[in-house]
Amino acid sequence: MEDTNTKQIYGLGIVFDIDALGGGAYGEKARDIVSSKLNMSQLADCIVLAGDTEATLQLQARDYCIAFIGVFEPKTIKRALGRYSKRFLRGEELAAEPLCNIGSINEAGEFVEANFE
Repeated sequence: MEDTNTKQIYGLGIVFDIDALGGGAYGEKARDIVSSKLNMSQLADCIVLAGDTEATLQLQARDYCIAFIGVFEPKTIKRALGRYSKRFLRGEELAAEPLCNIGSINEAGEFVEANFE
């Protein structure tokens, strides 16, 4: 008998074009888009990573990535953010990016900043 309670942990990165975000405070602008377009309660207990992509750090692109790691339905994110995203990263491609832990989503669907004190 199949265990229907088994949950899959996913990692999905949303890549934004820095220039399309208007430069400047592009990380904050990307986070504003994500929080306004997603039902964050569907991402409860997810870890949130973010940062410039490796290609951006190597001056080969101008991309910023926000990633979610946890139990969620990736299609939900892709549907909500498809028109805002340059592309999506998963698996090894996502793992290769030098993203930083910026926080998590609590059970109420609220972003909680990482505290490393």
